[in-house]
Amino acid sequence: MDSDWAICRGVLEAIRALCQSKENPVIVELGSGKGTEALTNFGKVYSVEHDEAWILNFEGVDYIHSPLTEINPISGFNHLQWYDSQIMFNHLPSSYDLLLVDGPPGSVGRSGILNHLDSVPDDVIWIIDDTLRTEEGHLSDTIAISKSMLQYRFWNFSILSRMPIEANTIDQIRHISYSVMQEKSDAKIQFFYPGFRGRKVIT
Repeated sequence: MDSDWAICRGVLEAIRALCQSKENPVIVELGSGKGTEALTNFGKVYSVEHDEAWILNFEGVDYIHSPLTEINPISGFNHLQWYDSQIMFNHLPSSYDLLLVDGPPGSVGRSGILNHLDSVPDDVIWIIDDTLRTEEGHLSDTIAISKSMLQYRFWNFSILSRMPIEANTIDQIRHISYSVMQEKSDAKIQFFYPGFRGRKVIT
């Protein structure tokens, strides 16, 4: 699963751990890919994607093809496109348990979600992927502050929640996430995440 563009094991462990206590959990994913199939192990999946080439029609996934549309840049970001919000929100369920923000691609930018924070139910747990990149890290901070959420940072993603998450759950996720980082060379991490400045040893 851990190709450089797929959802990493740390994120998958977070989704598993956060959904296991839910009855019939529902997951919304922004940005489809090969890793989308793995999400079906943890609940019903709705996957939003702008590029039809990445709508891979995995069983158990409701795909929402939402082309990119122009947006006005949001303060602190310079992104000019995001998903067609009308298509996206018209096809999402009214309630869901977890929102994985893994799209649009970094070259497009993900800040468009900030225009629609009120459309995401308050009790939804967010996972923001790629937070080792400056813009995604800033996005995670902005959402956490705007929605008064707790933020749990891992090496390349964050979890946002209104309610505290049990310490043993966070420790378990952190352990898996750290093991993923240890498998990658500093050069490879630097290539995909230019803001990376070296790893810290966790004991």
